[in-house]
Amino acid sequence: MRQIRVGRAAIDTALPRFDPESEGRRYLELFDLAPGSYLETDGDGEILLANLATGDMLCARQSRIVGASLGAFVVNEHRGEFERSVARVNAGEEITGWNTRIQPTSGPSIEVFVAVKRGWGMGSGGRVLRWLLHDVTQRKPNESQTL
Repeated sequence: MRQIRVGRAAIDTALPRFDPESEGRRYLELFDLAPGSYLETDGDGEILLANLATGDMLCARQSRIVGASLGAFVVNEHRGEFERSVARVNAGEEITGWNTRIQPTSGPSIEVFVAVKRGWGMGSGGRVLRWLLHDVTQRKPNESQTL
């Protein structure tokens, strides 16, 4: 059996270079184009990043969403539950998800399934909450018809 020795320099040139800045840009491009409504907030619910689908869901441009409180989009009747859930996630509890109602900037409110998890943020570099909002408004009437 023949052994092949490869020098460190040859390995270094053969492997692609990890560039955190370009990887961050690539992540943000994928994040923006994701079909689901994804966003990152700080622990208080202030939106740090929101993708294009979130803008569509909330009927607002991304630039108007960033800096706003996610809780401000939750209808009043559901806001208390929303804030308690945020506090539980911030305390380290894992929540599978829940349904709530969101009020876009125009049009009627919509029912969404909310999933949230703590993580490290791309935008802030610190601890964030990562959110997935899935519109379940259309599913609700169909579910009641099948019962």
